[in-house]
Amino acid sequence: MAKIKVIYNGIYTERFQEGKIIPNRREEFGLNRDDMVIGAIGYFAPLKGYDDLIKAMPLILEVVPRARLLITGEAIYPAYRDYKKKLRDLIDRLGLADTVIFAGQRDDLPQVLNTLDIFVLPSWTEGFGRANLEAMAAGKPVVSTNVGGIPEVVVDGETGILVPPHDPTTLAQAVIRLAEDETLRNKMGRAGLKRAKNFSIGKMIDGAVAVYDKLAPTALI
Repeated sequence: MAKIKVIYNGIYTERFQEGKIIPNRREEFGLNRDDMVIGAIGYFAPLKGYDDLIKAMPLILEVVPRARLLITGEAIYPAYRDYKKKLRDLIDRLGLADTVIFAGQRDDLPQVLNTLDIFVLPSWTEGFGRANLEAMAAGKPVVSTNVGGIPEVVVDGETGILVPPHDPTTLAQAVIRLAEDETLRNKMGRAGLKRAKNFSIGKMIDGAVAVYDKLAPTALI
């Protein structure tokens, strides 16, 4: 019987934590200190579920009128070049032009994450969900979908809230719950930061080396 050892992808957690003073980008994006900033980061494609997040915004605004949505990324694959226009059309139809901000492609991810109050990854499918892990490493509470490898990273009710995919209403309810409870946001943010340390580059390398060390005697036979 074959034996399988799971070695999770790692990130440079030090980029987001270890006591660094990381500025935010609220002023650059025209956001106020009292805005409740919800953010999503990733390339533009239907499977990322950004249309579900945009559809959730009117429901969120009914309860949290200072909510703002910041989407960071671009359509990097030719097949999805028209997806951003579809999202803009949806925003216009829902009257959200003053609520949704497209930040474009950025290389200052720690600063962008520090701008957010809540991170959301509403993917329909996801192998691992690295963006969730990076948000957790930045100490942000996460709302994400219960698909693929995401539940192995985000602990539902501890580091974030998991919801079904294709469900803007339940997504909105999860965001509202966090937006209305600063204590819960902080608690989940701290738990996420602690958990993210288990997914460091160092842990990934150590795991791979341990497997090769264990296999080395067999390989020499």
